[in-house]
Amino acid sequence: IQRVVQVDSQTVGLELYAGRVGALILSFDPERARVLIAAKRLGKCIDPTGFVADLRRILVPGHFLSADQIGLDRIAHLRFETAEGAKTLIAELMGKHTSLILVNPDGRMLASAKWLGKTKARRPILPGRVYEPPPLDPRPSVLLAADGDDLRSFEGVSPFLARWIAAVGEDGLALVQQAYRLSRFEPTQSDEGAAYPLSLVPLGVVCHNVELYSGAAEEYFSRVQELDE
Repeated sequence: IQRVVQVDSQTVGLELYAGRVGALILSFDPERARVLIAAKRLGKCIDPTGFVADLRRILVPGHFLSADQIGLDRIAHLRFETAEGAKTLIAELMGKHTSLILVNPDGRMLASAKWLGKTKARRPILPGRVYEPPPLDPRPSVLLAADGDDLRSFEGVSPFLARWIAAVGEDGLALVQQAYRLSRFEPTQSDEGAAYPLSLVPLGVVCHNVELYSGAAEEYFSRVQELDE
């Protein structure tokens, strides 16, 4: 980790070096929450928030080790080795509840994009408190689904994915399950620039294949942010 950059008010970039320069992009924007790898050097940093200052103090110098998705839901655990020992940055990409939380190996919270006291949340997010996962209703994985099942009741199925499976037809569910199991997707980008991990052809959208979903998605989000500004 070479530096930590405040990309915009709700987006953080960790500039990484591993033979070449790239960046880990983390956004807690409720409408554009994401964790992506961008194959680019980060630009100038806007005035850093306290959260970014905490990440700089704790993670630099340090090494990014791994990223794990929790089940097939919108939670990722990003693991780091730092001068202070192991740290985990938890990305909860869950609409208005989206946040980024840095924890110690014992689960105690060190830094957060959003601190929430007991009066504001059923699950307080406070310095030194032990992190508790979001209280999600348990659902079976889409890997266990069978043709004819109501896919809305399975973990890992977004409204987009449900439409895609229905559009493909008989083989739709099996193709998705195979992609998940093998981590082999077919990233595409529409003419409007939006990126998806699956081909948009079954939905009748004009698109082209891209080498990496992550890079295409970050390109799109960056452009949308510029238009907003």
